[in-house]
Amino acid sequence: MKRKAKIARYILREINNHSIDNRELVTNANEAQINLEHILPQQPRDQWKQAFLQNLSNTENIELETYIDRLGNMTLLDISINKKILEYSDWNPQNIEDRQTKMANIASKVWRIDI
Repeated sequence: MKRKAKIARYILREINNHSIDNRELVTNANEAQINLEHILPQQPRDQWKQAFLQNLSNTENIELETYIDRLGNMTLLDISINKKILEYSDWNPQNIEDRQTKMANIASKVWRIDI
């Protein structure tokens, strides 16, 4: 998991660097100073599970574990991409997928290949 966390930190850091208005600022890369956090907890309690699945029509096909380690469910604390999380009134599979799609669009700009 440590390797996956390192990769997630790198991707989130680069997406954040691309998203900030001030190009002179860069996201702190020090793991001891910036926490990688899961929005849907890695070990959600029953209340989290119920809230996460409450607005879905077919919850029996949804496995929480498939969303926990998705990049769209992770963030680095105290950086600008966290502000975008406030756009969501609740946290559910659709919102994780939506956020991940938006992040993928930014990532395609960060790591583009001009031929």
